[in-house]
Amino acid sequence: VLGSAPKYDSTKCDMPKEDSGKDLSKLFVYSYKQGIDLPDYRRGGGPNDDPGRHDHITYLDEEVVPGADFYVEASWMGTKPRAPLPPGVKHPGPKEHIHPFPEIITFFGTNRDDLYDLCGDVVLFMEGKEFIIDRSFVAYIPENIPHAPLYVRNIHDRMFHFTAGPAKKYI
Repeated sequence: VLGSAPKYDSTKCDMPKEDSGKDLSKLFVYSYKQGIDLPDYRRGGGPNDDPGRHDHITYLDEEVVPGADFYVEASWMGTKPRAPLPPGVKHPGPKEHIHPFPEIITFFGTNRDDLYDLCGDVVLFMEGKEFIIDRSFVAYIPENIPHAPLYVRNIHDRMFHFTAGPAKKYI
């Protein structure tokens, strides 16, 4: 569950259950956005990533669902081997950047016997400091905090990943 309110809250709905006439099926997203224009720091990633290593599932923003005031991108990370990088070549993935809004970055492992086992390592830099994470996690990146590069390594089973932020479009 993801929302853009200052705290989780709900109100019992005592309204009559009448058909609003709206096509609510348009609120469900089942695919990755076609022709997505990624920022420069994301070039080389996105829908052209290596199938079996990074498979995109869904993408939502205001262009996909008019009125959405946040974006969400979800994908599977797989175990397909990647050729070793040549000496001096840095890992591909997002380059260091900032957003004028906070961002959530998540990775979850698929080990049913240990839900906290990430099934590999995620390397994430924040303000130039390297964090190597091997447990399922949610990272909150405050607005204007430099973050990335971000990459997955030592993967031994599938991981689920999503990122989200309170912006109508990923920038």
